[in-house]
Amino acid sequence: MSNSAFRLSRPSFPDSRDPYPRDRTAIDRSLDLKAYLDSHSRNKSLRLADMSFGDDGARALGEFLDKNKQIEALELRGNGITSEGFALIVESLFGNNNIKTLSVEWNNLGSGTRGLETLAEFIAQNNSLEY
Repeated sequence: MSNSAFRLSRPSFPDSRDPYPRDRTAIDRSLDLKAYLDSHSRNKSLRLADMSFGDDGARALGEFLDKNKQIEALELRGNGITSEGFALIVESLFGNNNIKTLSVEWNNLGSGTRGLETLAEFIAQNNSLEY
């Protein structure tokens, strides 16, 4: 499938449970994120929606994704990630030819250009991304 023709279907994430209660602070969540990721290092999909981990969590996620190229689906909806944090995540996805789904709505990606420019480069080089 070419990168210019994305399949418009909703991604499916097998573990739809929210691992964090809504009243946790962003800092607590980003610190716990490392432990959560380590415990899910063999998963092919990660549902990290609405955790509000921000750019600190994006940095931790980027480090995780650098080492875990088997990820096929990544849901990051509603985490307060800015363009800079998103760039860290996308940079870590280079070399991942398994990623099919990347969900990033309800973040603050328009806060700069770095993240969107990095995403454009990633899309241009990656043949596996579908959604």
